[in-house]
Amino acid sequence: MKITNFARKVGIPIAVASTLATTGILATATTASADVQKTLKLCAWGNYATFAEPSDGKGNMDFTQTVPAGAGCVTYGLPANDWVTVQIWGLWNNNPSQKFKVGNSFSFSSNNGWSGAAKGSTTAPYWIHFE
Repeated sequence: MKITNFARKVGIPIAVASTLATTGILATATTASADVQKTLKLCAWGNYATFAEPSDGKGNMDFTQTVPAGAGCVTYGLPANDWVTVQIWGLWNNNPSQKFKVGNSFSFSSNNGWSGAAKGSTTAPYWIHFE
């Protein structure tokens, strides 16, 4: 009987605590993954400032931050579970209020995200995708 009482006093609360802990972890993981936004990371590796903007009319994405030439990278948030078409732009060094296209626009799943860099010069701009 002592083993049975001990099992009741210790075993059942441990089983309940384990079940609740596991359920809490699974619920937290599900909620967290549902709220995750993917990103577009753009670096300025050319001799010009650069920025990205949606080219498919999805103006609800905040792509307003410009990366100065050689100043590193910026990360833009994207809506989850969406297909995004983006155009990368460069700014002329002698007239930064004027923009020019850096390569062609491209599309990708926001669930996968995208990262790359604008390279080259203002007269020969291009972008690369990081693998």
